[in-house]
Amino acid sequence: MDHNFSFRTDRYNFWPIYEAIKKYYPLGIEKRNGGIYFTYPGIAELEKLIVENIHQKDNFQTRWEQKTENWSGELNHKIVGTTFGQEPSFSACVELSKDEFGDRIAEKRIHLAVSLIGPFYTLYATDTTALVERNPEILKDKIESNRVYLQTHRIIISPCGEYAEIFKKLRVLIENDFKNYQFIPYSIHSAFLDGLQVTYRDEQKNRIYHALFNQHFDFNSMIAGDQFEYGFDQWLIENPDMDNN
Repeated sequence: MDHNFSFRTDRYNFWPIYEAIKKYYPLGIEKRNGGIYFTYPGIAELEKLIVENIHQKDNFQTRWEQKTENWSGELNHKIVGTTFGQEPSFSACVELSKDEFGDRIAEKRIHLAVSLIGPFYTLYATDTTALVERNPEILKDKIESNRVYLQTHRIIISPCGEYAEIFKKLRVLIENDFKNYQFIPYSIHSAFLDGLQVTYRDEQKNRIYHALFNQHFDFNSMIAGDQFEYGFDQWLIENPDMDNN
């Protein structure tokens, strides 16, 4: 269900997310509007963050790759990097299982993303099947690539079933290495923010997730897990009015 960014201000403080987005993105200004979008000071600062953390090899290795290598050993699972050049986050996925049945590949993974624009991170698991159409024919001295048709059966947004143990361990590992970073719950990062456009997507409407992390999350997939309570504990304000309904 699509929804705009909102929250119970008498119980939670999600304002730091909005403030971080407002700092780096010119809300309400379109990219195609005479180039004014790209003159916003926050956009220039965001580009510097991406270059410093991702495109400078030594920084990327020490700030991200070494951490995921350590986590891989702790979890005893392979971690594959998925960080992409213009997306404002470090990202990777933990490979939990991979089974091949002829032309079909079934995979279970946990995906993680750590934002560059603020002390935020998130996790989610995927249950997918890929149908591989193999094409070994030689066409004009080139081998045509295999075609892959990917189906995401569900996205799990809280510790559930076979994903629970690694999900919980990964949160501890991330928060140990990224001090004071907070988990962004699904119902918050899936929300749209009016007037938000991000540099690496052409779509006119974007979600909180796109501003903080990347475009890897398939919001058209079925969602499993706790959508309304999991991850909210870190955002509780002091002495909230829990009796006010």
